[in-house]
Amino acid sequence: MKLDSTHDFTPGTASKLLPLIRSIVRDMSELSDSINLQRQQLVGLDEIGEMNSDDAYEEEVADVRSSLLEVEQRFESCRTELEALGVEPHDPFDGSVDFPSTLDNRKVNLCWRADDDSVRHWHELGEGTAERKLLEPEVALGPAV
Repeated sequence: MKLDSTHDFTPGTASKLLPLIRSIVRDMSELSDSINLQRQQLVGLDEIGEMNSDDAYEEEVADVRSSLLEVEQRFESCRTELEALGVEPHDPFDGSVDFPSTLDNRKVNLCWRADDDSVRHWHELGEGTAERKLLEPEVALGPAV
């Protein structure tokens, strides 16, 4: 996990990025589904290939491999885009992202999932979505104006 010292998000600053983050995460989710389907397709084609070696089969396998490579590159571009914003997608990708932050004078990650309305959860560095905790209301809402 990388912590970019130039980014120390608050729940408010992280939530302001959510329209863009939602779009990128939605794209990543669709690309991830496509990657998984194409990998399954290749497993099936490999099984068929043990019994078949005609040109049409070889062309089909080459097309799927080419498509898979393209989709994987698009997925990595989305990951790079998030990282450029200072946001870390969970690995393996589960639709969750972390925002480096400071809570009680220690480095933590604010955690957002695609079904969250705003950034209201956090977890310790190195922990995953299952360990996330709800922020105290005064922290989640920020200082009173």
